[in-house]
Amino acid sequence: MERADSLRDPERVLSWLYRLHRNVIIDAARLRARQQRLLERNAVPRSQATVDPDEPCGCSVSQSRRIHPAYASILALVDAGTPR
Repeated sequence: MERADSLRDPERVLSWLYRLHRNVIIDAARLRARQQRLLERNAVPRSQATVDPDEPCGCSVSQSRRIHPAYASILALVDAGTPR
């Protein structure tokens, strides 16, 4: 929509909007597919999953490296404060 002024022929606004909508749908589908691949790559098979009550959750620790440091520190504090 930022480049709506670049539309030279007002008669073609409908096709321009359809193309814009199609691109938004494609981008959303690509994002979902990428998120699904990340989930599958980071998944731990149930047979390998072990729970050690004295250790933080491995998934939260690995994911904390991917988020803003302020949010990661909150995650670490919550995990550290969880009764074991």
